[in-house]
Amino acid sequence: MMRPLPNVSDVDARSFVYPLASLASRLEWQLEEHASALARVRQRLSEAQADQLEQQNSYNEAVCQILDTRSRSVDPDLARFQLQHLLSLKAALATARQHVEEIEQQCAQCQQQYVTTQVKLEGYSVHREELFTEYVSLQRQRYLAESDRDWLARKEAERFDSLNSRTDIA
Repeated sequence: MMRPLPNVSDVDARSFVYPLASLASRLEWQLEEHASALARVRQRLSEAQADQLEQQNSYNEAVCQILDTRSRSVDPDLARFQLQHLLSLKAALATARQHVEEIEQQCAQCQQQYVTTQVKLEGYSVHREELFTEYVSLQRQRYLAESDRDWLARKEAERFDSLNSRTDIA
């Protein structure tokens, strides 16, 4: 979000118009979109990490079961079946790890897009504040010039009145 403009009591800020407001609004919208995309990707990452942990636990249980079975009996068919099952669990674990890595990359990209948009929006905020400061300065100069003209006009009117009153007396 764009930062609010500073309060200025001696200048009417309502007439200030930021010329790039539509672009800044678009960036605010994009920032919200990037934030929501980042939240979705982080949710997917969390789910993928939970799946990877589940796959790792299944693999570890299978290894423990194979070691326990081998210590009790030597059945070649059972050993072959257990090793095939272990290989399938290892492949599933590798797939889960790869999936987590892909989502981590997506998360990093979303984070980068968010940060880039946020930096651009901050630049617009700074630019807007600079333009507003310039606007306030120009308004104050205008008010001072107007006050000077009013003072000169009053002095001229007083001088004119004093000249008229002298000619009326004479």
